[in-house]
Amino acid sequence: MTDLYAVTVPVLRHYLGRLRALVQGQADGVLDRKLAAGGFSGSEHFQCAIGFSLRATLPVLGQEVVDLPDGALTGAALSEQAKMADGVLAGIDPATFSARSSVTIRHEAGQHWITQDAVDYVTRFALPNFFFHLSLGYATLRMAGAPVGKADFDGLHRYAAGFEF
Repeated sequence: MTDLYAVTVPVLRHYLGRLRALVQGQADGVLDRKLAAGGFSGSEHFQCAIGFSLRATLPVLGQEVVDLPDGALTGAALSEQAKMADGVLAGIDPATFSARSSVTIRHEAGQHWITQDAVDYVTRFALPNFFFHLSLGYATLRMAGAPVGKADFDGLHRYAAGFEF
């Protein structure tokens, strides 16, 4: 049986910390860039990732998801939102969360509604969407010339000075 808490909350908390490190101190305009016309800006992708950290957890607990303000945000504002979301996640009781792995969640996916049990919802919908938006925000930073790399994304890798992919 999957320990739903272990595969969700600690992972999200780690990567919210990485998101905060990625957005802090970015030059003006970098977070406003887009990978493609009509797509989200880096700021909007990071904000979606923050939102998905809450969407991945609060419905499992039977709680409403907190709406975040819309629009492009500065790195400092994104960092504050990520800090707020991390505070919410820090307050989740592991036993309570994992005990709710069989609850059913009905939610909107794009422009239609689907129903999934909590494990399926977290592992096949919420976490992939969190990482999709986090990755596209990161890719936007890279495209804009921000000095970030894989080690900045995951906080685990280490490379020699000057190393590039």
